[in-house]
Amino acid sequence: MYAPHSRETLRSTRLFLGVKHSQRSGKFLFNAISGLTVLGITAAVVWAVFFREVKPVEGSGPIVNTVSQGAYEFVVTEQGEIENSSNIELRCEVKSRNNGGVTILEVVPEGTLVQKGDVLVRLDSSSLDLERVQQQITCNTSNSLVIQARNTLEAAKISRIEYLEGTFKQEEKLILAEVFVAEQALRSAQLALESAQRLAAKNIVNPLQLEGAQFAVDKARNELEAAQTKLEVIRKYTREKMLKQFDSDIATSEAKLSAEENSYQLELDKLKDVERQIAGCTILAPAAGQVVYANKFSSGRSGSTAEFVVEAGATVREQQPLIRLPDSNLMHVKALINEARITLVRPGMPVTIRVDAITDELLRGEVTKVNQYAEPGGWSSGNVKKYAAFIRIFDPPTALRSGMNAEVRIHVESRPDAIQVPVQALAEVKGHYFCMVKNGDNYETREVSIGSTNDKTAVIEKGLQSGELVVMNPRGYPDRLQLPAIADEPTAAIASRGADGSSVTPASMNNAPGAMTKNGPPGPGAAPGPGGPPGAGGPGGGPGGPGGPGGPPGGMNPAAIVARAMESDTDGDGKLSAAEIGAMEERRQRMVADADTNGDGFVDRGEITTAAAAVMQRINQAQNIGGGGQ
Repeated sequence: MYAPHSRETLRSTRLFLGVKHSQRSGKFLFNAISGLTVLGITAAVVWAVFFREVKPVEGSGPIVNTVSQGAYEFVVTEQGEIENSSNIELRCEVKSRNNGGVTILEVVPEGTLVQKGDVLVRLDSSSLDLERVQQQITCNTSNSLVIQARNTLEAAKISRIEYLEGTFKQEEKLILAEVFVAEQALRSAQLALESAQRLAAKNIVNPLQLEGAQFAVDKARNELEAAQTKLEVIRKYTREKMLKQFDSDIATSEAKLSAEENSYQLELDKLKDVERQIAGCTILAPAAGQVVYANKFSSGRSGSTAEFVVEAGATVREQQPLIRLPDSNLMHVKALINEARITLVRPGMPVTIRVDAITDELLRGEVTKVNQYAEPGGWSSGNVKKYAAFIRIFDPPTALRSGMNAEVRIHVESRPDAIQVPVQALAEVKGHYFCMVKNGDNYETREVSIGSTNDKTAVIEKGLQSGELVVMNPRGYPDRLQLPAIADEPTAAIASRGADGSSVTPASMNNAPGAMTKNGPPGPGAAPGPGGPPGAGGPGGGPGGPGGPGGPPGGMNPAAIVARAMESDTDGDGKLSAAEIGAMEERRQRMVADADTNGDGFVDRGEITTAAAAVMQRINQAQNIGGGGQ
């Protein structure tokens, strides 16, 4: 964990970080040097107090500490910001014209308590008013075209009925009259021919007159056939042709009427949309609450800059948040948890909350959600990832406000009665832990089983009793520390054995709160790193505790490395594919990929265990873990 800063140090740091970009370069350089000087002095004091190896005074006996029994707690402390769990967000519903946005004319002051129906924001609607007038004219024109198309359709239907019931019957009767006349003429001509034939037989008429009578019969017959053909044509063809023409006119008129009606409806919808947007220029409160502006800021090298500020004259785009109406009865803290500690935090864990603005009151809460994805990092965050955790606040006080800074203490593990020793009293040899116990003037080296550890103390499961005296930094007294000879164990056995010597199954490794990244503090059930006791190292392990010149980070052991790597086994088949390895962080990809000793393209748990044990061995050899502090 990070060493605590004094109030003066924090104030100096904030003053240093808060130097405005607009100040003269000379003053900025002076403030920067002053701030760095203060930070350097503070770091030296913190190192001297918390991390410097404790060495015995020349001529004095070993420093001892009494084994205590009492409450033990493992706490993750982070900073966060108060937010409202229930937050009504009001956005601009006006569509942007020509990519220009809409201008704010009036806005209620921030912090105002409003009731349902109160006016919050008025936007400029002048361009929309002009558009509504133009759209009304367009709608009127479209409506006239609809009426015209409807009348054309009615006329086409009437024309069809007119032809069937009037024109066709009239023409049919005229042709029937022609057929009747032709038939009468034919009969008359035939009678005249018969009379001429009788007279020709008596030589009363000559052959020329007889031939004329025959021609008259032929002519009458032709006229009758023509009239009959004309009647057949009008009944069979002309009638059908005219009906088809009328039906076509009716269908065309119907299509045109439908098109005009659709166009008119589209114009009406557009008019309604314009009117709706005009109404949206006046934003009303949907419920009672306190007004909070949806200002947007971005952080850069020169500090925070405003990207958008809600104020009269500001231009807003469509769907841009303008106002938030939080519910002060539902509040939570959004805390950013360092990646080294995120695996310790679980929903349901109790939390103690201290708000900077309410220093005389501690609030209670509970973790409700832990994000699975890291928050976007800035230029100053480096490669350190942080994950958001949300803590619900029980019975928030009336003085609590959204945006306040808060410190959250997440209670990862708590034991009401546990035997404890400082982590500086432990000496580790090949996964076994020992304490040097003082009995009068004698010293006894005793193996112990440890449980959960934090940065200061370790819970002793077996081997010590309350009230006994243990030597701090036992490796500083090699003449009195009697460590037994321990045979080397197979790497798989070392990796599968927990801190207390018990077997660690794959399920227990995945569920163990201490299965963390290599930079994290030891979690519940996880032993300090091999070598000297881990001390109070921050992320990255920090300086080693007494007995090792910079021992590996707390909680870093083969079991934790294997458990962390197998978290990437998304399909649950017990081995990592190339795709699953590629999804890991870059610093882990190479180690896991190199663990594929059989070259099958997959890395199973056994291969990772062997590789993790080899990594730990190289770290131990490089840092000379096990020897006295230098």
